[in-house]
Amino acid sequence: MTNACAKVEEIALYLGKPWKFLRLGDISNWRFDIIDGCGRGLYFRLDGDKFKIGGVFPRHKSSPWRDNYKDIGVSINRPAKDIATDIMRRLMPHYLKSYEAALLRYEQENHLALIAQSIVKVTGGRISDHSRARKTVYFENGEAEIWSSGDMTLNLNRLSIKQAIQIVSIFREDKEPVAC
Repeated sequence: MTNACAKVEEIALYLGKPWKFLRLGDISNWRFDIIDGCGRGLYFRLDGDKFKIGGVFPRHKSSPWRDNYKDIGVSINRPAKDIATDIMRRLMPHYLKSYEAALLRYEQENHLALIAQSIVKVTGGRISDHSRARKTVYFENGEAEIWSSGDMTLNLNRLSIKQAIQIVSIFREDKEPVAC
């Protein structure tokens, strides 16, 4: 076991529960991970006599943005307890806040994809991905633009008078929909 690996294991102990050294996979001589068992993690990249330390955002559970990534540099020669204190003070507040935001975005993106897939199933249309926050479903009689905020714009074309009246009647809050 390398000196750097032993140092990261010791830092994990000083961070306390639930943080622990990740022993799964191949042990590297330059990258080490600490995990909390709930999907969050910290990476330690050895860069000469320094560690670059940053938060981990698993792709299968979070959707980070560029500003979510922050790392700190610390000397590997400092005591593990001091490095752990530095992590808690300088990195953790930013990382935990960013991680929660990335989880929420991931959930919103999945919800958006499910809505788009439902519309495709009903209409037989196709999905166009514009961004993580917006999808458009094109179908024979129009298109549905869906936003991760939950808003949707529906453009319909070539409707019969009966269909148009049925759709417009949905917006009458005070009365039942009009039957044609």
